Amino acid sequence: MKRPPRTSTPNRHLIARRTGDPRDQAEAAEWMKEHRGRPAIKPPPTAGRAVNALIKPLAKQFSGPTRHELDAQWSEIVGPQLAQFTRPEKYQGGALVIRARGPAAALVEAQSAQILARVATYSGKKPQKLKIIQGPLNPEPKKAKARPDRIVKVKAESKRTLTLEETLENWRKEIERREGVRLPPTSSSD
Repeated sequence: MKRPPRTSTPNRHLIARRTGDPRDQAEAAEWMKEHRGRPAIKPPPTAGRAVNALIKPLAKQFSGPTRHELDAQWSEIVGPQLAQFTRPEKYQGGALVIRARGPAAALVEAQSAQILARVATYSGKKPQKLKIIQGPLNPEPKKAKARPDRIVKVKAESKRTLTLEETLENWRKEIERREGVRLPPTSSSD
């Protein structure tokens, strides 16, 4: 029996699956390769990424080190004892701004030339001057601990509907129990 001539049909890949013949499968693969659409166009980058790609090299070139870069090396720059009482705030307009606690500001000012030289060694850009802000060192904000949601269960003494005063009193008691604080009793408005 003679095989019928091959014709290109829109469903050639389906025929190849049904027959299982290697020649049909090869023909179906060739047909799909020829009739495949164009690849999807890659979407443009977001504005933030595009601007960041331009600004980041310029920021390194024209501005100094960031506070986070200095924070990582701060105890090596100023020494471990002075690092306890000082913290870099920002690098602004060629000046390094440092926050110092109490009398440590005088020590920073006395060592300002050495600190500026060490900052230049670590960051590659020497600040022109040092500004000192005297005040408390605020620690980095701590992340709040994830607490599971608490469901407050109000115990009703009976099937009757509670009044507003009773509901507020139950709520006050529940807060006192949960938080461990004493709250003033709710006042009844007569």
